Amino acid sequence: MEKTRTLTKNLAVIGAVLVWLPILAPLLATALRIGGGSSQVYWYVPAALFPSALVGGWLLVWAASRAHSRQGLIGWGLAVAVSAWVAAIAIAVATGMAADAAAVTESVMALVVGLMVAYALALVEIGMAGIILMRDVLKRGIGGEGTTAPSA
Repeated sequence: MEKTRTLTKNLAVIGAVLVWLPILAPLLATALRIGGGSSQVYWYVPAALFPSALVGGWLLVWAASRAHSRQGLIGWGLAVAVSAWVAAIAIAVATGMAADAAAVTESVMALVVGLMVAYALALVEIGMAGIILMRDVLKRGIGGEGTTAPSA
């Protein structure tokens, strides 16, 4: 039973770290660049780190299902994040924005940026749910066979 609980804890911790990486990486890169003189925000990094978010999200889904806790929060958040990312990339490719950003209309640009914002917000939601799941698993000892999540 302790092996099962340890696996659930590890899944929750690693998943949360991987989900937060795309959100925190551009902030860290910006903070490091401020010391060098430029304060440009690397807004495209969360989209580029999608594989990290996807793997982390699946690890959190797995941990949540093992712990019987926060499954809906993490599952729906991951569905929104993946859908928004796929839609943004598909629209960018279909309109030619991915090849030549100068030829894109403002409405297409607004749509793609809006979808990327939805993706980033969904990652924040998954990350917060992952932190709550980690708290549930680490502090309350859930996650082993035959255990149940707190009702509140």
